[in-house]
Amino acid sequence: DCLKTLKFLCHGIFQTKIGKVALLILAVVHGSVVLIQTYFIAFVLNSHEFMTSSPVYFGIFYVLSSIYMLLARPDLIRNMQKEYTLWKTDSTILFFVVNATLLILVPLATDSQTFFAIKCFEEYFPNHSKILSLIYKSTFVLTGYIVTVPALMFIYYTQHIKYQVIMLLEHVKYLTHYDCDKEWEDLYYNVRYQKEITRRILFCIKRHTGLIISMNNG
Repeated sequence: DCLKTLKFLCHGIFQTKIGKVALLILAVVHGSVVLIQTYFIAFVLNSHEFMTSSPVYFGIFYVLSSIYMLLARPDLIRNMQKEYTLWKTDSTILFFVVNATLLILVPLATDSQTFFAIKCFEEYFPNHSKILSLIYKSTFVLTGYIVTVPALMFIYYTQHIKYQVIMLLEHVKYLTHYDCDKEWEDLYYNVRYQKEITRRILFCIKRHTGLIISMNNG
């Protein structure tokens, strides 16, 4: 099953206790920042400050939507029973860790303009702004990954359905294929042949029904 790793990346990793706790923490942190920033946008910030911080502000709504989907729809991928061959993930994990570390360790001069939370830390908690900013930016290590999860789930779901349809069509293609020396007219009255064809037809019907249910649940 060549999609097993993809299934783990977009579903399994967030179904552990640690994964769920991390999602809840992210939801609380970024949800709180969004609420506070919404108040400041309405009553405090000028148009320039709003424009510089708006990309992150609106982007967080997508993050929160992704978190909600992971917490509220855990069965979307779990309902698919087929497993695929595992991919090697060593290089993928290394690439992710290196880029995430760089994101945290390299602060930018415009962070306070881009990230509303960092601006608040510098204005209201100047003595602890660096550590608070580091903690806040560290949440984006997981956030940057979470925003890719809906796309990964879509890829997994569509490819899963594709492979299932291909396999079903192969069964349908060879539905009446039967190695036998008898003529086709004689097979009509052959009990063994009729039972085998009946078994194949029932299998195809069950598989087709399962695909429909899977698509409706998705």
